Amino acid sequence: MIREGDKVWIVPNAGGELHPAIVVRISKDQQYAVVAAGSGTKREEFNPIEVDPSRRVYKGLRFSKKTYFYQNAVHVRAIAEITVRDTPPIRCPLALWGPLQVLARAGAQSKLSDKDFGEWWPENDGVPQPAVEPLAPAAAPAGKPAGSK
Repeated sequence: MIREGDKVWIVPNAGGELHPAIVVRISKDQQYAVVAAGSGTKREEFNPIEVDPSRRVYKGLRFSKKTYFYQNAVHVRAIAEITVRDTPPIRCPLALWGPLQVLARAGAQSKLSDKDFGEWWPENDGVPQPAVEPLAPAAAPAGKPAGSK
C-alpha cells in the first residue's frame, strides 16, 4: 500500500525513464496520487528544492546523485503506474516534507482546474487560493506526512 510521504518511482514523460518521486497526496478512492518527481538536472530559473544525498538528513532517501524537485514536475498518477522498489518503503524526511508540500500545492494549482485542485486540497473548500511560491528548503516550515506519528 502506497502512503503519503513514500519514495516511489514514476515515468514523468511518455517514453522516458523512471525518476524518483515523493507521494504528496492520495485520492479518497486510493486510485490516484499527486507526486513530486525528482530530476538530476539543476535549472536555477525554476527555483528547485535541492536534495544532496551526501547530507545526513537526506541519506535515507538513497539517491545516487543530487536530485532537484520543481513546481512544474508535479504529476497525478494512477497508483497502478507507480513503482515502489524498497520494502518497507523509504519515507520522506521531515526536513523535505514541508517544502515539498508547498511546491506540490503550487504545481498542482497551476496545472489543475479549480474543481480538481479543490478535490486534492479540500481544506481550500474548492475556493481558488492565490498562487503560492515554493520556499527555499532552508526557509520552509517543517511538517510531517499525513498519517505519520
